[in-house]
Amino acid sequence: MEKNDEKRLKDMLQAAKDALGFVQDKTREDLDKDKQLTLSLLKSLEMIGEAASKVSKECQMGCEPIPWDNVIDLKQQVVHTYWDIDRDWVWETVTDELPPIINALEQLLPSGVV
Repeated sequence: MEKNDEKRLKDMLQAAKDALGFVQDKTREDLDKDKQLTLSLLKSLEMIGEAASKVSKECQMGCEPIPWDNVIDLKQQVVHTYWDIDRDWVWETVTDELPPIINALEQLLPSGVV
């Protein structure tokens, strides 16, 4: 694995773990009431998408459990719908879609890197 790819995968993993940490002990309703939580999650999703877009195609092909097109699209979805963010989508993405991505990234990266 190229050094740059490893760095980007670590960035993705850290941002995903941060997002899960932000929702720990929170409910979907908290997202409607807490602007800071919403902005934190949006930034995390944007960072995951940006880092994913910098991972080489070769590395992506070797990391098939990760839905690369969907992950890369996270940034676009956040940036281009900023004023009309669907909080249900944000919540589902963080709580349902990020855990398997975290698991896949942890399998790819050497233990203890993040």
